[in-house]
Amino acid sequence: MTFDGCCTELGGQVEDVFCKDVSLLGRPYNVTQPCEYLEAGREARASFPFGGLAYDVGMFFGSLSAFLIPSTSRYTPANPESAPLASTYTDVAKQTAEYGLVVFAVVGVVGFYLTRKLLK
Repeated sequence: MTFDGCCTELGGQVEDVFCKDVSLLGRPYNVTQPCEYLEAGREARASFPFGGLAYDVGMFFGSLSAFLIPSTSRYTPANPESAPLASTYTDVAKQTAEYGLVVFAVVGVVGFYLTRKLLK
């Protein structure tokens, strides 16, 4: 796949040697190697122990949590402007998806409890 294709698939915009505003783990980053991030994300999804659908749900809730509450991010950079390393992105993406499944479960339990409480 080409640089432009990888950048577009990640939701970024090509600008010179950068792929700008790529959403990784709930935050926009500027990266120079979008194909490596795309491949690492695919590898994380393929090797996720609970399956691809659970990965997608977990990644959504984990990224949303990291976006709304930055301290819940599984990636803690030294510089908030720098993206996670492409070499460690697979592990960080899996950790984010696992955390997102916990968030999903908590939201589900609280929603169930509130629904039961209000319907009585």
